[in-house]
Amino acid sequence: MNRSASPVLICLSGLPFSGKTFLCTALKESLKATIVSYDDLWVKQSEENGSWQSWEQVTKIAHQHISKFLLPQSVVLFDNLGDTRAYRRTLQGLAKEKEAIFVILYLDTPASIRVKRWTENQETKHRHSVSKTRVSQKTQFEPPNRTEADLFVRVLPTTTLTDIYELVVTHIY
Repeated sequence: MNRSASPVLICLSGLPFSGKTFLCTALKESLKATIVSYDDLWVKQSEENGSWQSWEQVTKIAHQHISKFLLPQSVVLFDNLGDTRAYRRTLQGLAKEKEAIFVILYLDTPASIRVKRWTENQETKHRHSVSKTRVSQKTQFEPPNRTEADLFVRVLPTTTLTDIYELVVTHIY
């Protein structure tokens, strides 16, 4: 299989307000990628149906979108918590079905930065909010590691967009 023709599924994993959506948007143009955003699908489905949808329902829809866009030579950025190993294995399986390269970008953002962003969002309402507890603690979050993907990148606040781009591009092309 020609790796350059392989589709690529990039899962952005991290706690709320770690910068996943910002990074997706920043990488979209340079990678010529399609973004599948769990949060956007959740809000859209809830607005269309008049009530908040279950995690399982929205996850099913997200996976359908990923499958639809994961074509040869495509890159799909999945903006999602990716909070458990079991869930990331499901995504890895989805990538494998499509003969895609599976990448995890783990945004390891300190709680102080996440809480600051959450506090700013309380005023701006730029995005839907979550509880402060979810933002400040790593409850029920299992940080990913390099054994879970074809490429694993731990993104720290000091990691530059250029560094991330070069690591991903070097691996997928």
